[in-house]
Amino acid sequence: MTPHKRDQIIAAHYPRFRTKQLRLLRKYFGDLGKALTSPSEKLRKAGLTTKQAAAFCHWRTTVNEKTIFQTLERYHIRLLFLTEDDYPLLLKETADPPEVLFVRGELSDALHIAFVGSRKYSQYGQICVSLLIPDAVMYQITTVSGLALGIDALVHRKTIERGGKTVAVLGTGVDQSSMYPKNNRWIADRILATGGALISEFPPGTTARKEHFPMRNRIIAGLSRATVVIEAGQRSGSLITARLALEENREVFAVPGPITKSTSAGTNHLLQAGAIPCVNFTSVLEGLALDVQERHTKESLDLPLNLNERQIIQCLSEERHIDELTVLTGFDAGSVGSILTSLELRGLVKRLDTQRWKKLNRLP
Repeated sequence: MTPHKRDQIIAAHYPRFRTKQLRLLRKYFGDLGKALTSPSEKLRKAGLTTKQAAAFCHWRTTVNEKTIFQTLERYHIRLLFLTEDDYPLLLKETADPPEVLFVRGELSDALHIAFVGSRKYSQYGQICVSLLIPDAVMYQITTVSGLALGIDALVHRKTIERGGKTVAVLGTGVDQSSMYPKNNRWIADRILATGGALISEFPPGTTARKEHFPMRNRIIAGLSRATVVIEAGQRSGSLITARLALEENREVFAVPGPITKSTSAGTNHLLQAGAIPCVNFTSVLEGLALDVQERHTKESLDLPLNLNERQIIQCLSEERHIDELTVLTGFDAGSVGSILTSLELRGLVKRLDTQRWKKLNRLP
């Protein structure tokens, strides 16, 4: 490692710099390495405030360089700078890419699609993850999510269970002691063990802060060709990810949910706003104009039907309006809609129009 590269890595660890300050320094000096040894006057000329320049100058006299490199070596962390060729291309094309990424594991050239959702998911959300992710893995797509509790963790786990690769974008450092939430650190270990990656724009030692997670969301959206929102409340952070994806002209898909459930309010709002409905993984493939044929995994078809699902199927011996199904089953409209959507995701029923449904001959 050259002395200049060493200076560049050390400067990237300054905990108070964000993308804005790093970008100012890179544009003025050419890269961050020169900023580490430049006087305060030049730092101010680069665009830092007097207070920012003074704080950085003080930090670089006290920083333990040995500890920085020991941590990088211990956790096998490498730094990807925006100007380098191996920086993720899709992320580089966004309006606000991080100047540096801290990476554990491997970032592949495979197609990346983000799957995000609520921390407080319902059984319906869990079913949707279990149906969508196996098909994503089958098409060798790398899933991207945020390692958060709820849908994010389910996405990572289901991808790993199916033998796929997944990327977790963190709002903390990627070192073991910084990761949040602590309960999901074992998932991070599994991600690395199965060929996936952990990435963050925050240096090791950075703990969770509320403002970090919207920043993390732009990386999730930026890394991905498309974002699929599986289940989200009206104020879910997943909606931030969807908005950021739209701002980058990336496709956004939303899984429709029961209008009676608060956990579907966000996804249904996205659909009203023009997101592409995701009723199975073929919706994503077709929305991205990928040249593949529709396939239903054996696992999806073999999942046993519960009593309510069987009752709906039995009522669909002929085409029926959703109002007829509520009368025949005694279920409320929200429950009927939820069950029908679940069956549609499995390729067992088909929506003929907004209200009419029929059974397909694919029963397990």
